[in-house]
This record gives sequence, structure tokens and C-alpha cells, in this order.
Amino acid sequence: MANQAGAGRMFLIKKNGTAIAGLRAVTITVNSEPIDISSYDDEGVRTLLDAHGKEITDLSGELVMKEETFRVLAFGAGNKLLTDITVEFIITDDTKSTPANLAGNFYFSNFTETGSETEAVTGSIQLLSSGRPVYTPEAV
Repeated sequence: MANQAGAGRMFLIKKNGTAIAGLRAVTITVNSEPIDISSYDDEGVRTLLDAHGKEITDLSGELVMKEETFRVLAFGAGNKLLTDITVEFIITDDTKSTPANLAGNFYFSNFTETGSETEAVTGSIQLLSSGRPVYTPEAV
């Protein structure tokens, strides 16, 4: 496998296959919460069930505000559950031509927009998984 570094700006968020945001920076957090079954007879030692209670995938990112897609979502009165969302990753293997992606439904939970006198207007977003997203690795 030939590896190559990539820039964070190469991440894309798509809805129904159409790009709605290119990200400058992105953080994806996967958390699987355990089920604690400890009781008094465990002598003070934690015991976890061999199953997870809740599996969570959160995505946060920073973008340059070139369009108002996320502003409209933030201030709109409509549904904040975004269906058919795909996060397209950068290609890290130069022998592959199709990027890895994470697809699923995400709840649009947070939006921040920042502007200064001498810089581009930027925004940050947070998307929370609803259901289990599907990860597809890079392919030829």
C-alpha cells in the first residue's frame, strides 16, 4: 500500500450525492458506550457487559462560508435530521481512485459563523449520527 498525506480541505460532505460543503478541518469521533453491570458483590471492581449500550458517531468541521446551506439549516424552522449524508475522505493510497466514505443520517446540532475584518467568513458545524453510519473503504 502506497501512502500519501492529504490536506484536511479535501474532505467533502455530500447530501444525496451532491457536495454541500468542503471542509478545512474535520474531526470524526466514534464512541461506543459500555453497559456497566457492576454490583456490590464485584468487590469494588468495575464489570462491563460484553455488549455496547449506545454507539455514537459525531462529526465536526470548519468550513469557509462560500454559500449559505448551513446558515439556512441553522435558522430554518424545518427538520434538522439530514438524511442521505456522505462524508468523503481524502485518498491516502495512491493506488486507489475511489475515496473512502462514511454514509448515513445525521442530526444537524450546532452551527457557528465567524467573520473578521481581514479574513474569510468561516463556519463550524456539528453533526450527530442517527442510526449506524456505514463506512466504505477506499477502492480502485
